[in-house]
Amino acid sequence: APAGAQTRRGQPLDGRAAPKAALAGLFAQLEDALDAAGFFRSAAMRPRIVRNLRVLLQRARLSEQEARTLRGVVGALARPRLTPPPGRGKERAP
Repeated sequence: APAGAQTRRGQPLDGRAAPKAALAGLFAQLEDALDAAGFFRSAAMRPRIVRNLRVLLQRARLSEQEARTLRGVVGALARPRLTPPPGRGKERAP
């Protein structure tokens, strides 16, 4: 079965379902990173966007490993880079 596939009852096939505490940590880290990036341009829209993101991620029924992977992705995107990654930053031909 493909990664992230689920059984008929909605449980992840590739590991145990992420516990609520793991999801809460993912939500907090994602929201903090989005705040720091200025993603929430309107304070009035923030609660609705946060709710939509949480529903989306809960609907995915992430495994523990998937939740850890997403936390790593969010962390990597939130860290400033002092140098461009290998193969990047070079001028590209038009």
